[in-house]
Amino acid sequence: MADNIALIGFMGVGKSAVGQELAELLDMRYVDLDEEVERRSGRTVADIIGNDGEDAFRKEEHDALMAMKGVRGHIISCGGGIVLRDDNIRLLRRIAMVVLLTARPEELIKRIETDGGRPLLEGTGDPLARSEQMITERMPRYRRTAHHIVDTSGLDPGQVAARIIDIVGVSP
Repeated sequence: MADNIALIGFMGVGKSAVGQELAELLDMRYVDLDEEVERRSGRTVADIIGNDGEDAFRKEEHDALMAMKGVRGHIISCGGGIVLRDDNIRLLRRIAMVVLLTARPEELIKRIETDGGRPLLEGTGDPLARSEQMITERMPRYRRTAHHIVDTSGLDPGQVAARIIDIVGVSP
């Protein structure tokens, strides 16, 4: 088994819920990179993006990921845009077994609408169109980063975690 498992994918795909479930099942530590950015900076992701821009957030996100070098036994839930930097892609593949979580577009949009708090979608005239554009732009990078892909459509976090355990070949 890899020392760590990293979950990537678009917002709303279930990375946080699945990551927490996996960590519990595998007795591993759970780390949400967005929460790490907030802890390290003392600011919310929305505040960083709103006041300093997405580039400033991406740098903070990269620094939080760099801090994961050398750790073992972690489930790492990554923000949806972690793959926008090539150095993040290389680092993720080096420090973890990377699992891309996907879902049908209509299911993603439904999840995003009920979740709220998505700074990159706020202020856009059409969040659905913006989501579809972002998914299209990011998918090749997600696929290039992932060792495995799991479709979460119609599944609860426990079912997704069980699939990941089967695919990665670990036992609880």
